[in-house]
Amino acid sequence: MAKQTAFDPQELCLRLLKAEAEEEVVDILKKQDFWNDRSVWKPYGDIQNNRSIVSNQQSSAVAALVEKLVNSIDAALMSECYRKGIDPKYSKAPKSMREAAEVYLIQ
Repeated sequence: MAKQTAFDPQELCLRLLKAEAEEEVVDILKKQDFWNDRSVWKPYGDIQNNRSIVSNQQSSAVAALVEKLVNSIDAALMSECYRKGIDPKYSKAPKSMREAAEVYLIQ
């Protein structure tokens, strides 16, 4: 495959951002000779054996989005605990997200 004229970094990032399918991303990277050039890649998190980290991610976009929303709500509720001087692990802390939402957010 002949190498195309190199995109400038911003154009390359925008093309990757606008790609709508895996195959399109691979094609863009191949055209820039990045796909098969191991010298331009490094392990995620600089961790050589990171399979457990990468494989631990959600397999679908919807599940990943739901997980992000749940995690953000969790963080907001924990923040409210700390703001009120309560350790979320303490026995007097709310026992569930529903209870915490009722105590800290619904008034």
